[in-house]
Amino acid sequence: MDRPKVGVGVAVLKEGQVLLGKRKGAHGEGEWAFPGGHLEFGETLEECAKRELAEETELHALSVEKGGWSSDLMNGDKHYVTLFATVRQFEGEPALLEPEKCGGWQWFSLNALPEPLFPPIHTYMKQSAPHERVLSTLLDFYQEREWGQFHSPKNLVMDLGSEAGELLDLFRWMTETESYQLSPEILQEVRDEVADVFKAVLYLAHKLKIDPIEAAYQKIQKMGQKYPADQSRGKALKYTAYGSK
Repeated sequence: MDRPKVGVGVAVLKEGQVLLGKRKGAHGEGEWAFPGGHLEFGETLEECAKRELAEETELHALSVEKGGWSSDLMNGDKHYVTLFATVRQFEGEPALLEPEKCGGWQWFSLNALPEPLFPPIHTYMKQSAPHERVLSTLLDFYQEREWGQFHSPKNLVMDLGSEAGELLDLFRWMTETESYQLSPEILQEVRDEVADVFKAVLYLAHKLKIDPIEAAYQKIQKMGQKYPADQSRGKALKYTAYGSK
């Protein structure tokens, strides 16, 4: 009995859009898919993603992030486990280097993907970080209104401070108990202000090419070093109280 094959799909993201090509001459013909291919013996995910991307599109990945995976039975006789990689920083413009395998590369908004999609891409979109889709929607909103010209990092930081202040103002005179017992009207206001703070952080991170999720994980690791669990449990002291730097 044949064993599943291992493929790699490379999600190339730019300004809220993802790069897709229409497959030719193989399973999934006529379906839209990421650049990618088979994982070769001895290759790492990152090595395979960079190689396949360069071979198929002439794009050169400057960094590669590990993503999720999918397991798909195709045409009833092919079983693929697909490992996903995400590329946000790259050099070059997409070129069609393998016309026998792809009908052409195009950029699509994450919120307006073409059909039909290659089965593993459906899985990726379900797994992909929700903040990517929020960012795509936000970029489309700003582009339609030509507001990007006003969005320098400095202005975005000021906007973030303003939105955080509006959230703070909703809680200003509450007691601790009252802050847990919000009326439906106040809760909706809090929800709106949380959304404003989140999109301001997300857009600022985009402008500065920071992955906010990766940055948050790294910050949590740093916090773990500053606040050892066995010393800080149940205490609200500054990290210097534990001898951390």
